[in-house]
Amino acid sequence: MSVEAAIASYELRKVPFVSVLEALYALLQRPLRLVRVLAGHASTRAAWKRRASDPGATSPLLRRSGMATTVQARAGSDVGRMGNR
Repeated sequence: MSVEAAIASYELRKVPFVSVLEALYALLQRPLRLVRVLAGHASTRAAWKRRASDPGATSPLLRRSGMATTVQARAGSDVGRMGNR
């Protein structure tokens, strides 16, 4: 229920005052959810940037799948070839 509808219903004595408070609470929760989602995104992005700047780091997904050593071996061989150019 929107805040305006809750207030109108309260004024007509169709709903208790708690309904108005619940509508206000719901309205205030939306921006907080957005802030939490954006903060989570920023945290994840920062973690990816830190991991990208560390050439020896491997992704947790790669470690679990057992592919980390393969990826690191390939990266090491690429680095050797690039140094000879």
